[in-house]
Amino acid sequence: MANLSQLKGTMLITIFITLGIFVAFIGVVSYFFSYATDLSLTPTTTLIGAFVIALLFMFIQFLISPYIVRATTHLQYLQPGQNPWLEGAVAKLANAARVKQPRIAIVPDQTPNAFVFGNSTNNMTLAINVGLLKELNESEIEGVIM
Repeated sequence: MANLSQLKGTMLITIFITLGIFVAFIGVVSYFFSYATDLSLTPTTTLIGAFVIALLFMFIQFLISPYIVRATTHLQYLQPGQNPWLEGAVAKLANAARVKQPRIAIVPDQTPNAFVFGNSTNNMTLAINVGLLKELNESEIEGVIM
């Protein structure tokens, strides 16, 4: 299992790759737009503009993505004491990983699945599908959310 610093490094590399692809796409679109409209933009100006637009879009996406996940999955947050075993298992696993315990939510989906989302380690939610809780036993559930 990867440690937290390895996961952060992988996420950072993924962000830079995504940024590069987005800058390339916006740069090509900007170049053809400036060519079609006879604007006298240099390739450097077009690339800098594309980079700024890409950073702006990525920042907006970073801010709103948790809200989009919440809205599209129709999750329901557990209240303290609602599922003591699950709360205890998540607390134990979070302590073992040395991360802040995420909020726990149930997704009304019969697919046996679980995922974590949020835009920082201080703002994480562990979403567990109803199907996972119905289909698997406690040790299997711990294995999935580990």
